[in-house]
Amino acid sequence: PWIPLYPIKFFSKNDFIIENCLIDSGADISAINYEFGIEIGLQKEEHDYIFQIEGIGGTIDYILKRIK
Repeated sequence: PWIPLYPIKFFSKNDFIIENCLIDSGADISAINYEFGIEIGLQKEEHDYIFQIEGIGGTIDYILKRIK
C-alpha cells in the first residue's frame, strides 16, 4: 500500500535534519517523538504542561508546542 512519506527538512539553530515524515494534510496537529524533538533543539520550558494520551499500545506523555 502507498504511504505518504516525504522528506521534510527540520531546521535547528545551527543546522538542519532531513527526515521522512508521514504527511496527513487533514490533520489538526503533527507529532514527533521526544528524541527527535531534542535532536532539533526543542526543550521542555517551565510553562509547558505535560499531557497524556491513551491508545491501544498504552499511555504516552506529550507536550503541545507550536513550531515554525
